[in-house]
Amino acid sequence: IFAGQEDSQFIQIQNLRKDIEDQAGNFLREINELQKDLETKDNLCHQLEDQIIIVGESPEFIQMRAQLLDDLKSQEERHLQQTTEFSKQLEAKDKICLEAAQLRERLNLCESCPICMEAWTTDNHRMAALACGHIFGESCLRQSLQRNPLCPECRANASENDIRRLFPR
Repeated sequence: IFAGQEDSQFIQIQNLRKDIEDQAGNFLREINELQKDLETKDNLCHQLEDQIIIVGESPEFIQMRAQLLDDLKSQEERHLQQTTEFSKQLEAKDKICLEAAQLRERLNLCESCPICMEAWTTDNHRMAALACGHIFGESCLRQSLQRNPLCPECRANASENDIRRLFPR
């Protein structure tokens, strides 16, 4: 039994050794190809460096580079101006959106009486305003003014004679 296991393990070891040698050969071939590719690219780099040195010293190249730098500078200035204009427009739009949101919030608050927080009805609890402009349900407002002759919002002097019914659409 042990001899059969030893033969089997030996074969496995031989197979592993062969796989490792094959992989090592593949790696060596890849390394050789990469070295050749590196040498080719290195030669190209040296050739390009030589050409750049020659072109870099020519007056045409110097003039072209100066023109490109000027163009880039003017383009950068235009972009900065546009960015500033866009920022101002964005700020204006943000301000409008904020005002609209605040107005929407105020309108949502006006859908119900600020005293009892119930919706307006056509009965006793219809919309009514005081001289200061604050809006309440009429029945809530009358009760509040009987207890205290001040606007429940701003505390301005008020009486039941100041109550004006509102007729929204």
